[in-house]
Amino acid sequence: ECAGAVWGRRLGVFQKAHSKRLRDVEVTPLGDACEDEFTAWPSTGTLLLLRALPHIFPPTDRRHAVVTPALILLGQILAQTPVRTRCDVVRGLFCSGLMQEYTKGAKRVAPEAMAFLAGVLRLYADDVESVADASPMPSLGSVTKCPQLMSLRDDLGAAGSVEDVQFSLEKDEIQSDLNPAAILSSTLHFVQGALETIGKSDEGSEREIFNEVLKSLLLISIKRKGAPLPQTAKNRIAEVARAAALTCASDTP
Repeated sequence: ECAGAVWGRRLGVFQKAHSKRLRDVEVTPLGDACEDEFTAWPSTGTLLLLRALPHIFPPTDRRHAVVTPALILLGQILAQTPVRTRCDVVRGLFCSGLMQEYTKGAKRVAPEAMAFLAGVLRLYADDVESVADASPMPSLGSVTKCPQLMSLRDDLGAAGSVEDVQFSLEKDEIQSDLNPAAILSSTLHFVQGALETIGKSDEGSEREIFNEVLKSLLLISIKRKGAPLPQTAKNRIAEVARAAALTCASDTP
């Protein structure tokens, strides 16, 4: 009970701090944010602390005095915090992974996480300028104004492969040439993990959440001449797209 009370107060502090950062980012010009990496996303320390939460409290409970508010907070962060840099994308992926970690034991759905992953996949689409504005996540609504996000697809070829490339919260790693491949690889990994857990559920309403992910995957052409994908990326995208299509199709009578 004592630990629950302490974590409950700490989550309240996190929520108030996030609300203040959201107010601050509203008065920060988008151009300055893209260049100076001003962000409303939680700090690395906060994210790592939230990572420890499911190891302290049972995430399989239908409702929990600490885990449930933490899930709500993570969903709010993903939905409301504007993405303006690659660092923001990486932190969003971390939050998505946390939501999946909190819910996979109980085979629950994290709709904000899946919507964010679908939005990140759209950054690798053929015509990213036209499809990014229709992102299923409000937090990704301004990515077309940030050049470093619009060039993810073009910069993907520098990595050569997306196998065994994982994203890191370290600033040097985010600025490296491997970052575009790490973002794509991690996004596909999280989608595939959700398909393996939530996709096995008998609830059709849960499988419907993968429709947006499937649409985003189909927007990534593996035959585009201007910015060809590495072969490993083509294979992974095709594999995840087939799994998502099968999961969505299983909902039809």
